[in-house]
Amino acid sequence: MKSDSRAGNLLQSGIIFSAISFVTGLGNLAFQGVLGRHLGGPGNTATRTARWAV
Repeated sequence: MKSDSRAGNLLQSGIIFSAISFVTGLGNLAFQGVLGRHLGGPGNTATRTARWAV
């Protein structure tokens, strides 16, 4: 009986953690989109110049 309770708590913790991670990922994606638009385009300036330097 006690192991069922532990499994249920673990499952509930995992679901909550997954939901928080998903929301955090969406926030990160939105932040990157806003910052990328603010800086003038997708990608990092160092990455863009590194492609041309080779």
